[in-house]
Amino acid sequence: MFPLLLPLRLWPYFRRQRSRTLLAVLAVLPDPVLMVGIPVLLQLVIDRVTAAEGSSGILPLLLLPCFWLLVAVSCNGVSVQLFAALGGQLGNEFRQRLFRQLLEQPGGANDGAEQGLLAQQIPTLEAVVVVQLPMFIWTVAQIVLGVALLFRSDWRLALLAMVLTPLLLVSQVAFTPSLARREQERVARASLLLEYAGERLRSRELVDLFGLRSSTRAEFGRRNLELMRWARQVGAMSGLQSAALTAAALLTLVSVFAMGTTLVLVDQLSVGQLVSALGIATAMVSGMWQLGTSLLPLQAGTTALNLLEQQLPPIQDVSQEQAPRRLPALPALQQGLVLNQIYFRYPDGGGLTDLTLDIPANSSLALVGPSGGGKSTVLRLLLRQLHPQSGLLQADGVDLSAVDRESWLQQVALVPQDTVLFDLSIAENIRLGKLDASDDQVRQAAEAAELSAFLASLPEGIDTLVGPAGGRLSGGQRQRIAIARAILRNPRLLLLDEATSALDPTTEEAINATLVKLGQGRTVVSVLHRLRAAAAMDQVAVISDGRVVEQGHHNALLAAGGLYASFWHRQMSGFDLSSGHRVRITAERLRSIPLFHGVELSVMGWLASNFVSERVRPGEEVFCEGDPPDSFYVVVAGTLEMLQADLWGGLPVKQGVLEEGDFFGDAGLLEDLPRAVTVRARGDGLLLRLDRDRFLDLLEKDPDYRRFFSHSAQAYV
Repeated sequence: MFPLLLPLRLWPYFRRQRSRTLLAVLAVLPDPVLMVGIPVLLQLVIDRVTAAEGSSGILPLLLLPCFWLLVAVSCNGVSVQLFAALGGQLGNEFRQRLFRQLLEQPGGANDGAEQGLLAQQIPTLEAVVVVQLPMFIWTVAQIVLGVALLFRSDWRLALLAMVLTPLLLVSQVAFTPSLARREQERVARASLLLEYAGERLRSRELVDLFGLRSSTRAEFGRRNLELMRWARQVGAMSGLQSAALTAAALLTLVSVFAMGTTLVLVDQLSVGQLVSALGIATAMVSGMWQLGTSLLPLQAGTTALNLLEQQLPPIQDVSQEQAPRRLPALPALQQGLVLNQIYFRYPDGGGLTDLTLDIPANSSLALVGPSGGGKSTVLRLLLRQLHPQSGLLQADGVDLSAVDRESWLQQVALVPQDTVLFDLSIAENIRLGKLDASDDQVRQAAEAAELSAFLASLPEGIDTLVGPAGGRLSGGQRQRIAIARAILRNPRLLLLDEATSALDPTTEEAINATLVKLGQGRTVVSVLHRLRAAAAMDQVAVISDGRVVEQGHHNALLAAGGLYASFWHRQMSGFDLSSGHRVRITAERLRSIPLFHGVELSVMGWLASNFVSERVRPGEEVFCEGDPPDSFYVVVAGTLEMLQADLWGGLPVKQGVLEEGDFFGDAGLLEDLPRAVTVRARGDGLLLRLDRDRFLDLLEKDPDYRRFFSHSAQAYV
């Protein structure tokens, strides 16, 4: 019965519109008054006729319901508008609460499925207010008025109706939970069946390759039969419920008719009163039936309200809301940043452990290291999207947690790897860095980001729309808009999060030159995956497993021969990019690959001369799982991911990531086996490729080489 309490729970949400709410409730009442009033008027007409009073005084009784019908129709239109306004206001309030919560959460902290579920509840609650709430008021008013008028006619008939009429609601309530469970199970089975069919149809090649057609058909048939059984159960339970409702309704009407007729026969009730009692009882039965059918929608509204109230911050009355304590603003950064023994761990693992960094003002720091080491976590701490669980994060000796975050962010600009552009013009996207910037300031920022030539080539220039997510622009153009946005902000602290990792080497070089200009006179912290830009930084910090394991200048770290030196040599040494068109690999670099350890330099020189450069674009597949082996690859620039088909036909499973200096495809040089994975580019990239035929030419020259490579080969891809 708890769903019937939903209207009372909704009342506090309408407290700022109490007058409109009361008017909406009053506008519903003429309809139920007319429904139960007509039997009473009919009683008066019949009693006057049977009392030999003739037709005198009957005309007003006939005109009254006609007049009241006009009132009811007019009020009904007003009621629809008022409840629509109330539902819209409630939905608007919850959407504001949901959006505020999403906006205030740190980036990446949102559970998309959970927030999507919450978003779906708002229209459900709106529909309950607009449709079910007026119907509920109408039904309750009809039942209450019916009981009152029955007591006016005869208390015995009223008591009988009060006892029997609720049987309709009892019948509905008794069967509804069981029916709801069966319907939920039926819907779940139907969803699973569709998912199963979709998986198998999307993976027809796999089904065919492994001879799974017959087993797939059999499994689909089994699931379909199970769905049919649940559908039959729903139908059977629905039929029982309908039969119980019909029986309760007929029992009420027959009982009222039998008792009323008996009272008429003993002259304790007039014929008009009997007709009126039957009409009122019919209206009560109709109302109770309607109340029963409203239980499921009201339950859906109750569930939606429960979810929204549990997950969203409570609404505060603006008149009573206290302004939050304003933290002091931080003056412009002058001395520098200090991260002292920072400890932060994510719930699912990873983070920082006793990380210490000293970043002087107006200096540049490169953060490098293996993926998942904690580099991006440092940036999120500096942006105050995350807070240290222990340790100190200070700017000019002041704890950042003790200053106003908005004032701090006014001194910070971020150029991310994946530039976020809205479906606005180029000028409007740049102005996001400083909303009150003038048109001249926006154009100057675009020029400083070296966008002038590009803008001159566009018919609408800086007012050109970039399309959804900036889809009409190239990666380099989007990145320059992000740089212009940062320039417009004129930050004291510039954060670069792998700002060029998704670009091709030529564009990367040009963007890096622009970033160097942007960083002059500012404190720069740059997360780097490609190490070309690290050489120009004042400091390089190598972060691994959440700790700073090496720190110093680029040259000093190379001389130390530690982790940074190994990264640098793997990415940079042995490649010649000077021509800008063709990349070459040296024999020494080729010899550092495990497959070629110990091979004579003369042979390595011949193999190196047979490598050709190959550019890949975002989302481009170098090869697919099951393809014949035809090449060996070395990654010069970019990031690729290795994917393997799910055995059950679901989404591909990521098996690993390939970065600068990595190699793949070596297993296919010797064995004529199909590719075990799909290799796909995450962004623009540059590869060196050795055709398998050229490698086999070498093996044919000397059988000793075949034995050597067969012993050395390690199958990675």
